[in-house]
Amino acid sequence: MRRDQPPLKLRHSRLRSDVAFTSDHDHNPLVLDDCPRCNGYRKYDVFTDPDPETGIARQIDLHGCEVCGGSGRASVQVPYFDNAAEPITVRLPANGLLRCPCCGWGFNVRDRAVWTGWRHARCGQRIRFITSDA
Repeated sequence: MRRDQPPLKLRHSRLRSDVAFTSDHDHNPLVLDDCPRCNGYRKYDVFTDPDPETGIARQIDLHGCEVCGGSGRASVQVPYFDNAAEPITVRLPANGLLRCPCCGWGFNVRDRAVWTGWRHARCGQRIRFITSDA
């Protein structure tokens, strides 16, 4: 893991299917940012004040977001990934299973939901491969 820089915004557990990741934009296209109110979920929870005895608040309602109109997106375009670190070269095992050198999460490079072909979905790290048989 990178310890020399502040933690990256790890907002992607899976890649969005409505975004095209190509070499034209270094696999980092401009997209509409997540709504600041609902964080891209289109709805938000409303809670009661915490109970004085237990300190636990209970959810009372789930509201559609009035800030984004239920789209989950803001009107500001931002890069999909906020990781601008240099590419890291790693040896790719024959089975395709890899532990990301940036965030430490394991993934399979054949899984297009977590790998763009150049960037890891969770942290946006650019990874260059050396194959195991090289």
